Amino acid sequence: MTTEKDKPQKIPAILAAMGKVIKEIGAISKDQTNTFQHYNYRGIDDLCNRLHPLFAEHGIIVLPRTVSHSYDRQEGRKQPDHAIIEIAFDFMSSIDGSRETSGPFIGEGFDNGDKAFNKAQSAAMKVCLLQTFVIPTEGELLDSENGSEPNTTEKKPKKSKPPQGKPPASKTDQIDEFVNGGAKLTPKQAEDEREALILAAVSKSNKLEFYYKRDQIIALIKAATLSAKLPDPLATKADFTKARDLVMMTLDEMNTNRKDKK
Repeated sequence: MTTEKDKPQKIPAILAAMGKVIKEIGAISKDQTNTFQHYNYRGIDDLCNRLHPLFAEHGIIVLPRTVSHSYDRQEGRKQPDHAIIEIAFDFMSSIDGSRETSGPFIGEGFDNGDKAFNKAQSAAMKVCLLQTFVIPTEGELLDSENGSEPNTTEKKPKKSKPPQGKPPASKTDQIDEFVNGGAKLTPKQAEDEREALILAAVSKSNKLEFYYKRDQIIALIKAATLSAKLPDPLATKADFTKARDLVMMTLDEMNTNRKDKK
């Protein structure tokens, strides 16, 4: 006689859907670069862009639920505002209404404007998605054909031949170039460095009570770099460091001249 315990239990649709997402998501590599602390990472946009079509296909709805939060506002904007938020994420199935809760997760954010909470929320959601769906950074977890570990012996990367003429840089030269900031930056890295330079100069001008606008600061940076005969556009970390020193020195000199005239 078959009892209720002997009957196979029906799996909630949300768990079945989340299992399919884990199977289909694949790896998300660390393609973003933090140019200040020199590490690669996966941003929240990378995760959402990959997961959104899978969630839509399998009927998964994400409902964030704030558990607690705190906000430390800094007067005068000398230090960034500091936000901490604790969020639980409810994953719900659009098929049968079943839900599964992940978390809570804690996110932390700093910002000189009004984005500290936005950054904290993004940080909490990023950790939730990474841990809930166990997203790898490279390669496949299992061989898709037979469910075994991937064969790493068949395909070996071909060794690239060094270009003819100029000999390849030694390991010591490469390390020295990186430490001294001589390596050419990628377009994304250069844009990040440029933005950081502009923000630093704006902050400096505000402290000296010049209150220059962004376009005025950009013109000042242009004039300073041209006078020092730096490359245009700036191409290396060392170039940006020199430009930063020049701009800060120029602002200090302008402030001294202004005081002398009073």
